[in-house]
Amino acid sequence: MTRDNIIGLLLIAVILIGYSIWMTPDEDQRRPPADETHTHDTIAADDPISEIQEATPEETVDADDLIEARATDPELADSLEKQRLREQMGYFASSATGQEDFFTLQNEVVELTINSKGAHVQAALL
Repeated sequence: MTRDNIIGLLLIAVILIGYSIWMTPDEDQRRPPADETHTHDTIAADDPISEIQEATPEETVDADDLIEARATDPELADSLEKQRLREQMGYFASSATGQEDFFTLQNEVVELTINSKGAHVQAALL
């Protein structure tokens, strides 16, 4: 080790030790006062996401309902399919719909076939 390396390591150590000493909280900041009680956050009461989670869940879609709906009304079948996907995947249900395509990337060494749904490698040929 050269003199520059030793000086650099010492400076790093001084900075780390100094920062940890400087940023430690005072004794009165470490513990809350004993007479103070914890109150709930008022933001949670106004949060629209919590209202959505507290709402009653919709009726689940069975496969038999979906088959019957396809035979009678295609629009109803589409809405039931969307609801079934929403139950399975939650907020990511819209990403499950769409056309599945395959793209090929190749050079002189490797040929990769990539799926457009999920962008994962479907096949690799070396």
